[in-house]
Amino acid sequence: MPSEIVSPRWREEVVLWAGRAPGFRAWRQHDALQSKFHPEHPDDIPVFFRDAASGRDEQMWVHVIGYDRPSDEYLGILINTPDLVSSIQAGDNVAFKNVDWAEYPWALSVGGSYRQAGLPACAPSELLEITAADRLRAVPVEGEVRDDPTGRFSDAVRPRFDQEVPRLR
Repeated sequence: MPSEIVSPRWREEVVLWAGRAPGFRAWRQHDALQSKFHPEHPDDIPVFFRDAASGRDEQMWVHVIGYDRPSDEYLGILINTPDLVSSIQAGDNVAFKNVDWAEYPWALSVGGSYRQAGLPACAPSELLEITAADRLRAVPVEGEVRDDPTGRFSDAVRPRFDQEVPRLR
């Protein structure tokens, strides 16, 4: 008997998530992810994205804000500005999954869209446009730059106010 495909809650209805709420966060307890979070930012994790046009992979930081146990999917906010993947931008909701065959998690897409994987299918059009104020909650404080533990990230995390920061290599 085929297994039923389970959709996470954020793809079924509008869910309000706290940007950086204190307290217990289930994803911090998952054995498969333990060593993958940034040591100074325990909700930030590298995630792979595949650029459909070039077939190349790009790894970017994602700030985790939710986990859905039935689907085993994570929801996060993209921190990096992509170099390859033009369908998303910093501040977009993205969904990802940890896979046994990869060192780091992989982003999920719905209908070929990474952005749609992190939003409900019935979302009103105004919800799809994230305001600048909403994006600021996903970016680090002024002047903060995160190290690149793998040497494969596309660029440095953008501090507030779009200041120039050194690129990670």
